[in-house]
Amino acid sequence: MKSKERKTSWGAMEWLLDGGQAKVPDISVAKMRLNPKSISENHYHKNCYEFLMVEQGNIVLFMGENSYPLKAGQSFLIAPDCNHFVENLGNNFAEIILIFSSRQRNYTPVAVS
Repeated sequence: MKSKERKTSWGAMEWLLDGGQAKVPDISVAKMRLNPKSISENHYHKNCYEFLMVEQGNIVLFMGENSYPLKAGQSFLIAPDCNHFVENLGNNFAEIILIFSSRQRNYTPVAVS
C-alpha cells in the first residue's frame, strides 16, 4: 500500500493505512514526525480511540488539564472526545506511531483561548 504524507507547521503525518485504501480493517495507522521544540495542534476525535507509541524522542502528551511525559518505547491510549496534543521537548525530531480505532477519523481542532 502506498503511504500518504501531509506536512504541517509542526512536522508531518505519514498515513500508512487509512480509509482511502481498499479492503482495510476498521483501523488507521500513521507515523507522526514532530519537529524539534514543536507542539502539535490541540484536537479530539469524536468517533475513535487513538493509541500513541513513541518510537524516538521525548515528548509530553497533554490531555485536558493533565500532562504525561513519554519517551521512546512508551505508549498511551487516548479515549474518544478527549482533547489532546503533544510537545517535542528535544532538539531532534520525535517519531510517534498512531493507531486509530476507525478508518475515518473525525478530527476536530480545539481553539486555544
